[in-house]
Amino acid sequence: MLAFLTCHLVIFILLGVGIDDAFIINDAFERVDQSLDPAARLVEAFDEVGPAVLLTSLTDFVAFLGISYKIAAILWFCTTAAIAVFAVFLFQITFFSALVVLNKHRQQARLYDICPLFPWHARRAQSREGSSISRAEPEISQEAPHNDAMSSPIQGT
Repeated sequence: MLAFLTCHLVIFILLGVGIDDAFIINDAFERVDQSLDPAARLVEAFDEVGPAVLLTSLTDFVAFLGISYKIAAILWFCTTAAIAVFAVFLFQITFFSALVVLNKHRQQARLYDICPLFPWHARRAQSREGSSISRAEPEISQEAPHNDAMSSPIQGT
């Protein structure tokens, strides 16, 4: 039970390490020459930031794995954190990097974010605007509407 409770704290460490690496990779990917193929851009980005991501994850892994306490809760926490930091590193260099490239392909194909099966084309959007069904605009009278229910009960005023 104690090991289960300490594992919940590891999530916050993983968020910090994982999001930091994601921002670093994505920023380097966006700074690389836009004319290159997305896969080549990822290679260039990893040439620049790959060592930093590796060293950050490696030092975190070694720091957590190198701690040997006799207190069971700290031992479980450090072991879990070390394994999780290694898993996040593998996730960043494989799955996240592939998603960055796929997202760039999606952007170049002008597909929607949420549902990438539907293309967005400027010509289709313009044709929709030009062929929109015109609805009759209601005429606005200059006179104020008269409502008997809203009129004053006193006729003389």
